[in-house]
Amino acid sequence: MISTILPQLRQFGQVNRSWLGIGIRELDDSLRASLGLPNARGALVDHVDSSGPAASAGLRPGDVIQRFDGQEIQNSNQLPWLASTAGIGHRSTLHVRRGTQELDLNVTLQAMPEVAVASPQPQQALPPMVPVPRGRVPQFVDPWGFPIP
Repeated sequence: MISTILPQLRQFGQVNRSWLGIGIRELDDSLRASLGLPNARGALVDHVDSSGPAASAGLRPGDVIQRFDGQEIQNSNQLPWLASTAGIGHRSTLHVRRGTQELDLNVTLQAMPEVAVASPQPQQALPPMVPVPRGRVPQFVDPWGFPIP
């Protein structure tokens, strides 16, 4: 792992990830059976980002990516690592199973878009509890008017 990202850190001072633009699911036994692929391995494409490189290459939801640049995909966790470390601008070949067809799709990886991180919303301050004199001992009420013992 370090041998993959260290050259980027030296050259750019940061890690630049490449991106396919897909969401994937694990190809479990029930999915294999429903797709008619009892012994298949790979990553099932769940969705394709319309602005991503996979859409331009013709990848579709329901496709099963079985190889990335000739390397067999054993499980869905392997594909994101291979795609993100292949390099921006790298032209990759995806071996895909689509129904009964097997296809090789060429895709040029793009830079992974920066994800906007939502900052936590500041919590609204509750109004202070107000002492309400009742007899000799003051009672406090919460902001909705209920007494606090």
